[in-house]
Amino acid sequence: VRCVQETGYQRRVHGVISFDKGGIWKSINAPLVDSRGKKIKCLDETCSLHLNSVTSSKFGPFYSAPQAVGILLGTGNVGYHLATRADEINTYLSQDGGLNWIEIKKGSHMFEIGDHGGLVVMASDQEATNTLYYSWNEGKTWEELVFSETPIEVTNIIADPANKGQMLSLIHI
Repeated sequence: VRCVQETGYQRRVHGVISFDKGGIWKSINAPLVDSRGKKIKCLDETCSLHLNSVTSSKFGPFYSAPQAVGILLGTGNVGYHLATRADEINTYLSQDGGLNWIEIKKGSHMFEIGDHGGLVVMASDQEATNTLYYSWNEGKTWEELVFSETPIEVTNIIADPANKGQMLSLIHI
């Protein structure tokens, strides 16, 4: 969810989350380290995680699958407001319904969840790629699959609608 604050000519979007159906909203806890193990610098409690939503036309929105309880994925940044530049956006995952988040990959990626959350897959959504990343342990570790010699523009990753299996489809231009 996004909270928009307009100050003068600047529009700042802040990420917030609710765990009680919208009764109380709070900032999203920022991860402590990035995907490379480097400490993330947040100077005070106003520094938090900000995620893109369905209104973003440049980056993928946060996502979950009903059969993968507690697993959430999203693109965004840690800071004082949502960034708009591609070089400031990273990909994040929560294993506990949004209470805690980890940065799983630098840059913006599209993703899908399969096998009731047992399989998480992602690919770059900002540039042509020939690499798919996947995790069998809810994002704790990642494997790399080079699926083509020639990079392609991935437009979607689709799982079985029942989200029961390990077969996913990669859609491209």
